Amino acid sequence: MSINAVTMTLRIASYGEGFFGKIKTFFVIFVRLVCWKFGLPVHEVDMQLRMNNVLCTVSISRKPDDLWVLHEILVQEEYKITEIDNPHVIVDAGGNIGVSAMYFATRFPHATVYTVEADPTTFIRLQKNTAPFKNIIPIHAAITSRSGEDVVFYHSERSVSSSLKRRSQTDIEVRVPSISIDSLMRTYDISTIDICKFDIEGGEADALAVGELDKKIRFCIGEVHMDLMELSQKEFMDLFSGFSTRTLDLGKERFIIRAGSNYFGTTL
Repeated sequence: MSINAVTMTLRIASYGEGFFGKIKTFFVIFVRLVCWKFGLPVHEVDMQLRMNNVLCTVSISRKPDDLWVLHEILVQEEYKITEIDNPHVIVDAGGNIGVSAMYFATRFPHATVYTVEADPTTFIRLQKNTAPFKNIIPIHAAITSRSGEDVVFYHSERSVSSSLKRRSQTDIEVRVPSISIDSLMRTYDISTIDICKFDIEGGEADALAVGELDKKIRFCIGEVHMDLMELSQKEFMDLFSGFSTRTLDLGKERFIIRAGSNYFGTTL
């Protein structure tokens, strides 16, 4: 087992409740890593973790991706936001198992979080994880430029790879509801989205190709997958022409973008 894996285990375990909670969390994760390494079966498990000083129950599946999601959001704080003080509406596009929605809901308890996830099996776990939160609204859909129905490809052994594009011959094809940002705003009577987080595996350009984006969203943050989109980085960045932007390179044609709307005067 690599040093990085052990370090990740220790860091996630540090969010456990109390001394014994941290020990239990470390043991649960460590055993899962050992089982994955040697091809042994694992089962879903519930863990007690603190998010923004709020004790939460997080159900993780037998898929290794769930741990990496916890590490990215809790430890690396990939979606830590200081640009918006008191958001009322947060859209979480690509909600996965619900950890990002739980992070936002505990960080901004007075905001309503609309978390959108296309993968039907991952969405079931998202619903379970977010059920205790009255300020989280789960939506089973692919977020695209149009509302109706779309084809999504997902891998039965992965929870973070569902995409509008086929990436492997082993991907499973499924038709799911689709919803656009405009339609979501109309459906839920939203005048302004304060924070839009996205991690939708190559679907970001299509989802964000809406008119007057800077007049609808105050602040955007998300992971951009240029390797999964058929456009240049310049063409993608042109979608944010009405924003001040900052990027963090992740390598392999991927980066994190933070974008503040000039219309709303959001500063980075």
